[in-house]
Amino acid sequence: MSNVSTRHAVRAFISGESAPFSGQRLAKVGYKTTEKMVKEGKKAPPSICASVPLLSGSDVADHMAALMPHILTMLEGVQDNVIRSLYEGRKYQLSDITDDEISVTACLSYLTATTESTRWSKEYIESWFDRVLGDNLTVVIAEKLGFEELNDSQLETVTKHLNGYRGLFGQLAGKTVSLAPAQISGLRRALDVCSVDSESDPITGRVIGKLDEMERIQNGLIEMLL
Repeated sequence: MSNVSTRHAVRAFISGESAPFSGQRLAKVGYKTTEKMVKEGKKAPPSICASVPLLSGSDVADHMAALMPHILTMLEGVQDNVIRSLYEGRKYQLSDITDDEISVTACLSYLTATTESTRWSKEYIESWFDRVLGDNLTVVIAEKLGFEELNDSQLETVTKHLNGYRGLFGQLAGKTVSLAPAQISGLRRALDVCSVDSESDPITGRVIGKLDEMERIQNGLIEMLL
């Protein structure tokens, strides 16, 4: 994998280890061995990944005219899904729908909700960590340890601390995760020292919301015991 070349090496995907370069994303093609394949004596192909550059708004804007028919077709499909959600949410009693309920704004809200829920995984959060916090936190950790010009031994020490933070943030993907108060405070400090903007980064906002939720639960338990 490369962050300087226009060619990007393809590697075997290893869960918990494969990661993108700073400022890039990890493109992953995954396969799982199904029950049918087992019965046929077959195995799934190896999963692969590559660190690739992020698409920018200008990349899309440059091809907007050609993309527009595909975008409209995609949004029509989203409208169908919105209507399905309304129908099922009202216990299969739906007599009409309004323009507002299937507007582009409504479609965007639906896409945001469904995309975040499907992407909210350990790997997704750790990728966010590498992209948003990794570089700044490396500097902060090195300064805290009194390291100026990192040699191999010092870099290894910094990396261990960095991996500790990455692992804790990755745990937030769990539905029933519960971190200790000291761990929550540590993650908040990491966000603060890196000056992460939750308003411009929805993932950061969701991470902070998860920390807030855990603290509310912990505070509620403490109040019950008093």
